[in-house]
Amino acid sequence: MTRIGFLLIMYAFITACQSSDSHKQDSESFSQDRNLQIIIQHAQSYKIDLMKGIYTVLFINKAPLNIEFDLNLIEKAKVIDKFYALKLDELMPDKVNSAMMSFDDNCFIMPKIYTYLNVKGDSLAMQFKIDESCSDFIQPNADKARKVKAFLDLVNEILNRKPELRNAPKSDIFYL
Repeated sequence: MTRIGFLLIMYAFITACQSSDSHKQDSESFSQDRNLQIIIQHAQSYKIDLMKGIYTVLFINKAPLNIEFDLNLIEKAKVIDKFYALKLDELMPDKVNSAMMSFDDNCFIMPKIYTYLNVKGDSLAMQFKIDESCSDFIQPNADKARKVKAFLDLVNEILNRKPELRNAPKSDIFYL
C-alpha cells in the first residue's frame, strides 16, 4: 500500500468516526425537550415566566404588575443547556405520590422563604421547592439541591442584566 493510499484510508476512518459522534450528539439533542416552559416563583412576591418573558410583581392591595422582558435565543439556549447539563430532568421526588421535589436544609432563618421552580415540557413536568438563601442542604438530596440552586443562580444572573427588571418596582409583601 502506498503512503497516499494509507493517508486516504486514515482520512476516511477519521471522517467516519467524526460523523458517528455528530449523529450521537444529534440524537441526544433530539431526545431533549428544547421547548421547556420555565416558571419561577419567589415566595408570594414575584413570578417569572422565563420563556414568555413576563416578570410579575405581586402586591398586597394592588393588582399584579406584569413587566415584559426579552430573552434572546442565546440566553434561552443557555438556560435550557444548563438545565440538561445539570441533569435536572433526571431528578425525581423521593415520595412516590409527590410531584414536587423539596429540599430540606440546616438554615434556621425564619420565616422560610421558598422559591418554586416549575418546568414543563412535552415529556416532563417537574416542580422544585428550595430556600435560595441557604446553601447548607441535608442529605440525601444535598447534591440535587445544589444543582437546582446553580440553575437558579444562572437564571438570576441573566435576569439581573435586564434593565427593565433591575428598575422594576419592589413587591410590598414582606414576611415576619
